[in-house]
Amino acid sequence: MKKLLLAVGFIIMAGLSFAESISIDDPYVREVPPGQMTSASFLTLKNTSDKEVALIKVTSDVAKNVELHEHVHNDGMMQMRQVNKIVIPAKGKTSLKPGGFHIMLIGLTRKIKAGDIIEIELEFDNGETQTIKAEVKKIMLSMMNNMKGKQH
Repeated sequence: MKKLLLAVGFIIMAGLSFAESISIDDPYVREVPPGQMTSASFLTLKNTSDKEVALIKVTSDVAKNVELHEHVHNDGMMQMRQVNKIVIPAKGKTSLKPGGFHIMLIGLTRKIKAGDIIEIELEFDNGETQTIKAEVKKIMLSMMNNMKGKQH
């Protein structure tokens, strides 16, 4: 009986270590003015595995559509475009932040305000999924000024 329990314990621990190959830090959703139907979410993805992993799909009940996006410079202009995946390098991290990669919440299904908690499900190309809770935060003026400075 002890051997069986020990074997089951190792199987469970192996599953847990697989499920934790990606850790998520500092998730938040940007507060938007009343009536605006689009917001964005930001976070940092850390990959503890020896293989590159990609975020490939995101869902949330707070939006009709959820897409992966990035900002790029094109002819001196900052443009946003949808991407199929966001890669997290082996033993590395990828930050989703204003002016870079981010998650777009399009067609908000309800009003969101600072302090609300939004559930977001992340799906990775290794089969892993994680549901996170992201707090809605106000955009600070200093963040907006930093973004403007990066565009030039």
